[in-house]
Amino acid sequence: MPKTAVFMLPLIFIICLIPMYILHYVYTKRLFSEDRLFENLQVLFYFLSSSAALFIGIRFVKARNNLFGSLYLVLALALFVVAMEEISWGQRIFDIPTPTFFEEHNFQGELSIHNLGETWDYLHLAYMVVGFLGAFAWLILPAGIKVNYSSWVNFLVPSWYLSTYFIPTFLIYLYFDISAYLGGLFLPLIKYGDQEPAEFLMSLGVLLFLIINMHRQTLRQSLHRLW
Repeated sequence: MPKTAVFMLPLIFIICLIPMYILHYVYTKRLFSEDRLFENLQVLFYFLSSSAALFIGIRFVKARNNLFGSLYLVLALALFVVAMEEISWGQRIFDIPTPTFFEEHNFQGELSIHNLGETWDYLHLAYMVVGFLGAFAWLILPAGIKVNYSSWVNFLVPSWYLSTYFIPTFLIYLYFDISAYLGGLFLPLIKYGDQEPAEFLMSLGVLLFLIINMHRQTLRQSLHRLW
């Protein structure tokens, strides 16, 4: 798929989504709610991303590149945790009762860590950091590093054509935090929960980043064998 098409896909998705939100807000929001189509796709993307990161990490370790191998193995574990958090560690699937601690401290009364009061304050920051780096790291990285270490930078930083998958999450959580700082002055424009499409795009962006890097790694190994 051409890079321009990959870049444009999230923009087309958002353009199509806006009138749906305006004309059929409740129905459209339901599509992105828990255990619905896009939420399930998001979970699937994170599980696939975890598997892809594990595959890349094992390849790096076998090639004796322990630094990148370790980074990708940690990423695989992190993505697996994210996927499990999205399904509350299988609570709704297997009808697991909510432990007392989570009933008392979890905002949604379910078995998940990211909705605990102790971690809630850091959740927005984590989304903004990942969104910002995914969208702008390629832009702010020093030119010398991009030129001299381009083959390695690509394994750490999403390329420009993936930026549109990350910037919506960064912007919407930045909006939430600015609105909260101003006392909720502008919050009615975007309600909490409207961030789900942005998070869906980010999960797809992460998966594309890892699929692309699997391909890059395969090409590197093929060229290495030729020499």
